Amino acid sequence: MSWDVLLFKNKFDLNDEQVDPGILGNRSLVIKSLVALIPGLNYADPSWGVLEAPEFSIEFNTGNDEVVNSIMLHIRGGGNPLAVIKLICDELKWVALDCSTSDFMDTENLSANSWLAFQAYRDQISRIDTHKKTITINGTTISDLESFYTEVDRVFTKDLGWQTGHNLNAFNDILRGGFGVYEYEEPVKVFWTHFTESSNRLGPELTGILLEIIARHDHIAFETQD
Repeated sequence: MSWDVLLFKNKFDLNDEQVDPGILGNRSLVIKSLVALIPGLNYADPSWGVLEAPEFSIEFNTGNDEVVNSIMLHIRGGGNPLAVIKLICDELKWVALDCSTSDFMDTENLSANSWLAFQAYRDQISRIDTHKKTITINGTTISDLESFYTEVDRVFTKDLGWQTGHNLNAFNDILRGGFGVYEYEEPVKVFWTHFTESSNRLGPELTGILLEIIARHDHIAFETQD
């Protein structure tokens, strides 16, 4: 389980599917800038940087493309990772989108509320697990958005007798439940396995949108696994 933040070049309207948020730059130059800026950032794998700080860790999902449109940060632990986000945005003139709130972060007046809420929720889940069902999204089956929707149909629906819509609104509706696998807003645990592999194929921008939709549902305890 991680607190996820997306880095973009510019702010944009998340409801506009045709929007072009700009590019962060050539991958090798982006990595060079980040490594020079952040002490201890390890980019042994150009698609996946790792920062291990004393109190937290941040994974930088940069993707396999030579041109980087966005970077997904997977943040775990405690302490103050917000300082790293602020440093990146201030120095590289990027913007950060909090996937748990779907809001762009104000790095001039950075609030820790979302980070603290994530930690409280994570700790609550680790202490008390009252979830009746476990659902596993198999990342090895996912190569693009259409195959993601097919996998969602496989694990979240049963004996419907009709085809679900393959779009983001339908995905959001299916997560609520009532489609033959669990009841409406019944507490469940959802694992997305082979997450790094499948998210690289989807791309960080699309992965971030899917994670944001999942995060809207309080009845779902969600974790990624590799």
